[in-house]
Amino acid sequence: MRGLLFILVIMALATPASARDKMVNGVVRSMTLAEEALRDLDEAAHAAKAPRFVVSFDAFESRFTTEEWDATTDFVYAVSVDTGVPLRRALLQKHSRAIARNSVDLHDDKTANFMAALVDGEVISQARSDQILDPSQSSP
Repeated sequence: MRGLLFILVIMALATPASARDKMVNGVVRSMTLAEEALRDLDEAAHAAKAPRFVVSFDAFESRFTTEEWDATTDFVYAVSVDTGVPLRRALLQKHSRAIARNSVDLHDDKTANFMAALVDGEVISQARSDQILDPSQSSP
C-alpha cells in the first residue's frame, strides 16, 4: 500500500498544477498533493472492493454450449458470397477486440449489444442471453 501511495505522490508531482485545479463552489482551488494522493487511494480501494464482472474470453466462451458457440462463430464471421466482405463488420470487430483483450465485462454495454445481436439474429434466445450474462452462472 505504501508503494502505491509513493507512486501516486510521484505522479502528482509530475502533473502540472493546472491539471490538479478543481472547481469548488464556483472557485478554482488547487488540490494539494496530499489531497490528490488520498483521493486516488480512496478510489483505488473502492475499485478493489467493487464487484467484478469481468471474465476471460475463454470463460465467456465456455458459458455457451458447443452448438451455441458454433452458431455464434458462423454468425459473426459470415461474409457476402459475392464480395467476401463481412456481413457484420462491427460485430466481428468487437469480437476480435474481446479476443485480443482476453476479457469480457458481463455488464458492459458492448457485451450487451453483442448478445442482443445474437438474439436478433436468432442465434440464441433472450432467456439464454440473460443466463450467459448472469455473473452467478457458470459454464453450461
